Amino acid sequence: MVESGELITESEFRKRLGRRAVNLEKKLQAEQVFRIEIENAMFFPSLLADRRLNLNRLYSVCQILGAAPAMSRMLYLVTRHGSLGDKLPTDCLQNDDDYQRLRRMAKAWAREYSRTFIAIYEGEHPEPPDEDEAVYRAAQDIDPRVNLWKRCSATMRLEGFRYPDSGWPQLAEATVFVKSSPGGGDFATEALLHVHVDGTTVTLRIIQPGSREQQLKVLTVHRARNIRAVMARVFATLARQGV
Repeated sequence: MVESGELITESEFRKRLGRRAVNLEKKLQAEQVFRIEIENAMFFPSLLADRRLNLNRLYSVCQILGAAPAMSRMLYLVTRHGSLGDKLPTDCLQNDDDYQRLRRMAKAWAREYSRTFIAIYEGEHPEPPDEDEAVYRAAQDIDPRVNLWKRCSATMRLEGFRYPDSGWPQLAEATVFVKSSPGGGDFATEALLHVHVDGTTVTLRIIQPGSREQQLKVLTVHRARNIRAVMARVFATLARQGV
């Protein structure tokens, strides 16, 4: 890709962009543009500096693709897609209808690169037991840049797997494991919640990897007849609070 000119150095990228390169670092942070590492050196896709294209729209699409690894984003941009009428993404930047379709398809494609997984177990567990022991588990593909609790709230809307089949139990004590697979890789724990339910009062002890502090929260939950309903309301509350 370097020899073919599809990838270029930062100095060449800046040269081709001209005045647009002034805020390059901000564009990188916003994932409007991206770099690819080749043999310990960083290169930019040359198409991101092609001023014949509508770069504003291209950069907006790049932001949508940001959940995926850089090389995957590059391959998406240089590949024809049946969902786009066998067009390249860069062929869909001028026409408004094509562009809106590209954005929809890009969002659907990017969601595949992060899955949020929730499993609920009866009792308190420092480590996840066997998945078959979960009273509820569900997974959904959601952009990892979305707030953790919003992703959890959306995932809890799924019926998911339940045990026993007769319905979800009401539990006085439960442990909830939240995992994700950023970049389509292996699952990693994002949060561990120890849950104690006493009537309408729910006490949470929230542990997140990388954080030395444990969050302790007490919430009031009404009209929750089983643990799935309790956690659906808990995650919705945490999402509203922006924790």
